[in-house]
Amino acid sequence: MGEIPCGKVVTCQSLAHHLRCRSAQAVGQALKRNPFAPQVPCHRVIRVDGSLRNAACLRVKVCDLIQWGVSSVWSASGAGRIDGWQKACWGYAQSIMRFLLFLLLCIVGVVPGRAGTSEAAARIRTSYEEALEGWARKLALADPESQLNVWQNRPSSSDHGKLMWGEIRDSLNEAWSIEYSIWLLERAPVFAAAREEGQSSSRAGLIIQALQKFHLKSSAVGMLCLALTSQSDPAMLKVLEMVERENPHEEVQGQASLAIALLLKGLGDDPEIMTRRIEHLRRAIIKSHEVEVGDTTVSKLAMDEIFVIQNLTKGRTAPDAIGRDSTGEPFKLSMLKGKVIVLAFWHTSMRDAERGLGLLRKLHEQYGKRGVNLIGVTSDSREVLRNLRRNGTIPWRNLSDEDGRIHSQYRVKDLPLVYVLDAQRKIRYIGGPGSFVDLTVEGMLVED
Repeated sequence: MGEIPCGKVVTCQSLAHHLRCRSAQAVGQALKRNPFAPQVPCHRVIRVDGSLRNAACLRVKVCDLIQWGVSSVWSASGAGRIDGWQKACWGYAQSIMRFLLFLLLCIVGVVPGRAGTSEAAARIRTSYEEALEGWARKLALADPESQLNVWQNRPSSSDHGKLMWGEIRDSLNEAWSIEYSIWLLERAPVFAAAREEGQSSSRAGLIIQALQKFHLKSSAVGMLCLALTSQSDPAMLKVLEMVERENPHEEVQGQASLAIALLLKGLGDDPEIMTRRIEHLRRAIIKSHEVEVGDTTVSKLAMDEIFVIQNLTKGRTAPDAIGRDSTGEPFKLSMLKGKVIVLAFWHTSMRDAERGLGLLRKLHEQYGKRGVNLIGVTSDSREVLRNLRRNGTIPWRNLSDEDGRIHSQYRVKDLPLVYVLDAQRKIRYIGGPGSFVDLTVEGMLVED
């Protein structure tokens, strides 16, 4: 196989042939899928600044890949006919070439895959957080006419989750991946719960397997245990119990105990389950009481869960939430005495916001005309709520809880969260929006 000389213009077809790739299409797809250069489609050709020999040579010169670079990106059409030269800046070309080459090599099988790095994962995280903050500012400043467009252009947690997964997937055995696995589970739980093509386990399931195999005794997995509670993988409870039992760090044991208590919450209100929950919550308070979780602590979260068990479980009377709606009018739940109420806690910046609010819109359309009162509670400002109400994004009544008082009353820690209350304000359901809310509401309407 001859050498491709420096400066040679090569098409996907010729590069595929030279590297013994399966097809030119595979090379093109590598270029096309590069998330950092979506403007480089597979029909373009490249001019190589350096020398490409053959696949065997590439195996022993992986360190040289970064040095090759691309001197220019050229536009082409037809059967390899060059329409014209359009020189791109060298800095831009250098930045995309690293990703293009590694993607190409992964496809042709020259190397087993590109190992992720904590630096790249940190950039993805920062990119998403900055995009989300910028979006929230635009939403707050937008007028009602443009706010709907801003809302529809919310940064996608799944898209960023896909980038993050690409970075950590082949490095789950590395200690640095723990921090970014937590981010993925917290920011993109729906994406994490899905399986990749050809995989028998979900992405979250692969993280659980890595936890069990590589990180069971790590001092850094406490928050990972808590982040995993966003998932419903059947293997999770067993692994969390192993962490609680075998991890040598008391603080991690306590965080695992809290995670187990949160998981048991989804198994019902059976007395035996309640006893197990309280036992794990007490362990969490004893072993991890000062460990910070976001802007709170493990002991505060555990005490709130004990309060929920004693005061906010099915059959208990819900607190009489008092606040002001988006128009500034005072409101309290007792004003709806004798009515079925769906109390939904949400926020414009919550994870998978569009999906959560979509479920609430569906519920409002389906049951609003049948006498069910959907009341939203959010810490968004009244101005944001007014604009979203005007453009039809949230057609139900919403209370602005900027000081968090109602959230505290109901011990809300994760969004979205729904309470279904009967005509006597007794709690009939607690959990996320979706089919179980619909079934509970439908059953109550049939009873009436």
